[in-house]
Amino acid sequence: MNRITVISELKKEFSGSFKKVSNLMRSKLVSRPKTIFSLMIAFLAVSLVFCFSLLRHEINPLVEEKKVFSHIDSGVSQIGSTALKLKQVLEIQASLKAILQKDSLNNADSLMIRSLLARLEKIQLHKN
Repeated sequence: MNRITVISELKKEFSGSFKKVSNLMRSKLVSRPKTIFSLMIAFLAVSLVFCFSLLRHEINPLVEEKKVFSHIDSGVSQIGSTALKLKQVLEIQASLKAILQKDSLNNADSLMIRSLLARLEKIQLHKN
């Protein structure tokens, strides 16, 4: 069973052209091997010149290091502010637990809860 694929159809269609080109290339390679070898060496030399001189980009490592260190510094300063906010949230949470454990709440307790919740919202809004 012969499967029909795109590659098999292309081979059928252009097999004559492929054979002509391959025969022409083979005859040139056999008749002038020194020329072909010299061209290969010349292409390698040109490639080396482009690789190591013309296409080389210089990178300023000092600029990249400054960017990294500034990013680290900003992260370290945010750790301190985050720890302070966490401490405030834990204090507010402890106060709320103490108030809510009472059997009955009065007006002062309600006002205290409202102010503690307002402080929590303020901390949450300034979380950047």
